[in-house]
Amino acid sequence: PSETRTAPATSSAVTAEKAFSFISKGWREVKDSTEADLQLMKDRAKSFKNLASSFDREFENFLTSASRSSFPVTAVINSSAVINSSEVEFVKKLQPKLTEFRRAYSSPDFSKRVLEKWGPTKARIGIDLSAIRNAIVAETRLKEMERKRTSSEIIEGIRNSELVEKVKASLKAICKEPEYSKEVPPLDFQELLACLVRQSGPFLDQLGVKREEQEDYIRSWLKERVGFNADFKISFYPGKFQKERRSIIPAGDTSQFISSKDADIAILEEPEHLNWYHHGKRWTDKFNHVVGVVHTNYLEYIKREKNGALQAFFVKHINNWVTRAYCDKVLRLSAATQDLPKSVICNVHGVNPKFLEIGERMAAADKEEGGEQKFSKGAYFLGKMVWAKGYRELIDLLAKQKQDLNGFKLDVYGNGEDAHEVQSAAKSLDLNVNFMKGRDHADDSLHGYKVFVNPSVSDVLCTATAEALAMGKFVVCADHPSNDFFRSFPNCLTYKTPEEFVNKINEAMSRDPQPLSPEERYNLSWEAATQRFMQYSELDKILTTSTSESDEGNVNVRRSKSVPNLTSVVDG
Repeated sequence: PSETRTAPATSSAVTAEKAFSFISKGWREVKDSTEADLQLMKDRAKSFKNLASSFDREFENFLTSASRSSFPVTAVINSSAVINSSEVEFVKKLQPKLTEFRRAYSSPDFSKRVLEKWGPTKARIGIDLSAIRNAIVAETRLKEMERKRTSSEIIEGIRNSELVEKVKASLKAICKEPEYSKEVPPLDFQELLACLVRQSGPFLDQLGVKREEQEDYIRSWLKERVGFNADFKISFYPGKFQKERRSIIPAGDTSQFISSKDADIAILEEPEHLNWYHHGKRWTDKFNHVVGVVHTNYLEYIKREKNGALQAFFVKHINNWVTRAYCDKVLRLSAATQDLPKSVICNVHGVNPKFLEIGERMAAADKEEGGEQKFSKGAYFLGKMVWAKGYRELIDLLAKQKQDLNGFKLDVYGNGEDAHEVQSAAKSLDLNVNFMKGRDHADDSLHGYKVFVNPSVSDVLCTATAEALAMGKFVVCADHPSNDFFRSFPNCLTYKTPEEFVNKINEAMSRDPQPLSPEERYNLSWEAATQRFMQYSELDKILTTSTSESDEGNVNVRRSKSVPNLTSVVDG
């Protein structure tokens, strides 16, 4: 009885296998004969209807060849032979479904619908196999086989499933997406959407639809800083916060959010950070000139973490590869950063003009008051309260030189994740330190301090040090590469040992700082920083060359390619 019930299903399975075997074996002919039509589809998208007719003819050839060929297949179940069946009958039963399938894909409406969705640079055709598959499922009674199949029937079912997938894979391979020209990169969805949003800004404002809060905040912040509306384009790229690094890491290809027509010169702030996980087009391939500006001493921060030496080893070499591969020129703010390929050391940072104005007012007040003391407070330190921002060095110095610094009081301003630990450490060592909440360095309450203390050796170039010098204060800082730019200022007092630290503190507390000269004020300004940037990034040469070639009629200026060396070849 068991054999009697399973025989019909098995016979159908054998029939299906033979039919699919024929389809799989004969599909190469179908593919070869349609290649010319598919090439025509790529070159002339508007002639898609001709392709549908050609595809219809190929199925006619398929049906004709199916009626002339047979491939006997024998399946053995429980050592009993099953009667062989020709796949011709199966194909005949399948023909009405194929006729319906061809009619649907050859109709003018179908061609029209496809052309409406046809993009200017990308084309994709998908063939719905549901009609064929439904006929196969109905013919082979797959549901009945799932309920009553034996171990041998399971194998037959798997083969059938694999054959269906092979047919689908073959169709997808033939109708794969064509490549588009690299000479004229297309606008992707993000670029089109960003362009639409920018152009619709006034209209959306009238409707009460606000732009991104982040963009509004940035523009307000810039206006407050510079005194005018910074009306340049701001685009956003996706990112995610990484707890271990306490940083936002770009997610995906950042370069795709800049349209190809705007891709001329790129300035990458923190090029290592931006490209650790970059997997898109190289910046140097998309832009004419790429400049990286290194702000952070990543290796110094990483060394302080668990297994820091090992992590720093790998990050060092990753940074080397990233900057060599993605930048034409790299500017390092100081020698405290990693020595990267194609890099030069240049401070391209300036201070906010308000700090220079504070310094000028303090100097003017000193003259008006006949040399009377203008600093009513002593020494202070300001910075985010995390151990890596110099707090470890500060606590160690004050604790080790506690006796020699008798009577010296330090006010500390800052907030941060390590605030509780820092304050607890200072309290346990009974240090003469007064902790207060963080505030802007230009706050009126900080004008009266005479000495800014900064023992940090993790900074690349401390902005707070530059701001303190601009306000006319003394700065006591470590003899470290991060402070090389400030050495030329007479109010910068550097130390190498804990004993020298005490001497510099006493020197600063015993006299007044010198007023800044016009040249020193200029060197701290953003105007001077911009001039240094143009010079060391070689942008002045690039722009001069571009201007001269544009005047000669060659407006499409492209980067010149030099012969690559062995290292560049290996990196590539």
